[in-house]
Amino acid sequence: MRWHGRGRRNRLREFVAVLVARLVGKSDLGERKTDRMQQLTEEIMGHARMVSKYVGRQTIGVEVDELAFRLRETTYNIVTALIVLEKQGRANRARTAGYWKLHAQPLGTYSEVSESNDNRTQVRP
Repeated sequence: MRWHGRGRRNRLREFVAVLVARLVGKSDLGERKTDRMQQLTEEIMGHARMVSKYVGRQTIGVEVDELAFRLRETTYNIVTALIVLEKQGRANRARTAGYWKLHAQPLGTYSEVSESNDNRTQVRP
């Protein structure tokens, strides 16, 4: 049997990790998985903030396959992270399958930076 793609390798790697954890009796596998999922949700929101800043909108649409490619993750992990974000109120499912809406606070726009620079007091020598 041939193994195609990263998805199957990741699933095999995860299966072996679970098997080893059960044989050795390690219980921190679930904690590591939770930490990785938290990290992935932050990476997704970072991407959303970047796109939000570029397009000038707080709500942006993302495609699961594109996020998986961009973040080098499986689509399963991306969907799991998006479900976590949905529970936190930071994402919603779109009407089209495979698409989600992310609610991102933009990092700041050029005009905000420009205004803050104009409001600074200037020191004259």
